Amino acid sequence: MPTPPGGLPDPGAAALPWGGGPAGRMALDRARPLHLALGRNGLAFAVVSLAWLRTLPADARAALAARHLARDEADFAAALPVAKRHIEWLAGRLALKAAVRAHQRHHGARAPDPAPAIRIRRIADGPRAGKPYIDGPAGIGLSHAGDFALAACGPGALGVDLEPHRTLTPYLARLLSLDEHPGDAGAPGAPGPGGATGRRAAGATGVPADVGAREDAAAPGPARARLHRMPLTLRWACKEAVLKYYGFGLRIGTGVREVELTGWHPDGRFTWRPGPELRRLLPAEGDGPRHCVAQEIDDYSLAMVWQ
Repeated sequence: MPTPPGGLPDPGAAALPWGGGPAGRMALDRARPLHLALGRNGLAFAVVSLAWLRTLPADARAALAARHLARDEADFAAALPVAKRHIEWLAGRLALKAAVRAHQRHHGARAPDPAPAIRIRRIADGPRAGKPYIDGPAGIGLSHAGDFALAACGPGALGVDLEPHRTLTPYLARLLSLDEHPGDAGAPGAPGPGGATGRRAAGATGVPADVGAREDAAAPGPARARLHRMPLTLRWACKEAVLKYYGFGLRIGTGVREVELTGWHPDGRFTWRPGPELRRLLPAEGDGPRHCVAQEIDDYSLAMVWQ
């Protein structure tokens, strides 16, 4: 797509079907610099192509930064010594600002802020250190995966994770399969039909529903059975999205085992319950996500949780 110097193309927001979920019309196109999409409940998404950014010469990337970032942000990006880190950081900031502007434009009561005026901040310390936030009553989330940076913005807290399909180590595949044998840390946990590659499971076309229970100790039989067919990279994305929602990441407790998946419905909803350390750190009742969705898009796995 031709791009004017310093310009980040904005093709406009593609409204998602009401029941179509964040993946309903979301484009993961390496040749498309920016894609915006709207979800339900006031959610807005922005996808920036890392593959496209890598093709730009340094002066073109600097022009993008000058147009869309605050001066200190542009200086920080320019000072990153490793090109890979520079491109990923720039893509993340561009995606976050685009998602915030899309949310403001389509769900806010005022005109969107200029991109440089949107300040992306991070919690400095404590168990939630590194979690991004902005000033104002909106939540944001970010995920880098393969050739894309995916950002989300909504009226409340959220967590999002995008994972490329890939071959997992036997150890990680076993850890992700332990949800099939709850309470049995020694279970062999053979991967389901998705296999250790985490490839798409047949019929996995979920869409978000109205409720994604934070804790579901007795998931309905069909949802529990369907969990066995969830690709392993999608399981990883679910666990990461939940942990990102709270800002803890994988550094607490037993990592991925702190989120035990308990069910996966045909409409994409997934249910889960916290492990011991996550349970200890959880805020008061009522602050958890009400919607939990997992879905495959092309050769990527996407999970999203939000209020």
